[in-house]
Amino acid sequence: MAWRDPMGLKPEACFRPLEDQDWMGVFAPLWHAFVKYSDGSTDSITGGEGAYTSEHTPCYEGDKRSDDECKCWTWDRIEQCIKDEAAKDTARYDIFTNNCGQWVKRKFLACCLENPIPWWLIYDVF
Repeated sequence: MAWRDPMGLKPEACFRPLEDQDWMGVFAPLWHAFVKYSDGSTDSITGGEGAYTSEHTPCYEGDKRSDDECKCWTWDRIEQCIKDEAAKDTARYDIFTNNCGQWVKRKFLACCLENPIPWWLIYDVF
């Protein structure tokens, strides 16, 4: 089946507590979202994550959308699309209109993937 990912090529949406504040649980303002690529590199609205990822960072594979346009997209094409979208995004960070959760959501939706971001990390206020 074309939707499987035996080689681990799917880009992932990851979340981590800021300043390693694990004790705060899912208190949204203290969490950060970013993309993890198949080679282990990461990207976000604030740049590469580098050392911020660990084995305890929850990451979720992107699920391919089922619309006709997306059926023929390979995982390599999807990942390159996300990288291209990230490179051309020059919007300034804003907690309410352009935060990290919204940034990841836009990249995934623009590149044939479902929205992987939980509601508590989007802040769609305006």
